[in-house]
Amino acid sequence: MRIAEILFENQQINWLSSPLFNNTYKDKTSTVPGLSEKFRQFKELKQANPLGLFGRDDRPFKSGGFFDNAVPKLRKAHLTPDHSIVYRLSGNNINLYGIFTHDDLGVGQPPNINRQRNMATKFAHAEFSSGIPDVPTSSKTQSQPTTTIRNKVDYTPKVRPGPPDQAQQKTKEIEKLASVIGEKWPQRNLAQKMEQRIMIKQD
Repeated sequence: MRIAEILFENQQINWLSSPLFNNTYKDKTSTVPGLSEKFRQFKELKQANPLGLFGRDDRPFKSGGFFDNAVPKLRKAHLTPDHSIVYRLSGNNINLYGIFTHDDLGVGQPPNINRQRNMATKFAHAEFSSGIPDVPTSSKTQSQPTTTIRNKVDYTPKVRPGPPDQAQQKTKEIEKLASVIGEKWPQRNLAQKMEQRIMIKQD
């Protein structure tokens, strides 16, 4: 465990937000997909270790610039390539100033000095209250696709019945004819005689 994690392990982190943060959070997350999830990850990291870096662009504003002069130790961290969260760590408190694009802060290309000065003034006069907007408690889970189970096709070769044996078929026809004759002329014992002949042939 790192020293910073040990220092903050048993300490309560206080999240403080300004009206500007609440407004920009609501505006940006409603139009930028995945931004609220990135903020959740940022919050999770800082909750465990406020000194931990949320990516390589988690750094203070340039020393001697408008933002650093207005609020010393003011920081920004990228949530997306064009969206940064502006915050300040002071002891156990994390002050959230807002979520802004490069153009919002006046640090895009070309830089807008007047906008930088105006935003720095807003940060200097920001007031904070305890709490932050509701954020997802976990990553969005992808809905599982519904699988339709269909009856499997049985490709096992089927044995088709072959044509009936001609000799057996003739024997059955003769037996049937003998039975009819035997009913009409029982004294001739024709059915019995035919059965005897068939048994002789089979032997």
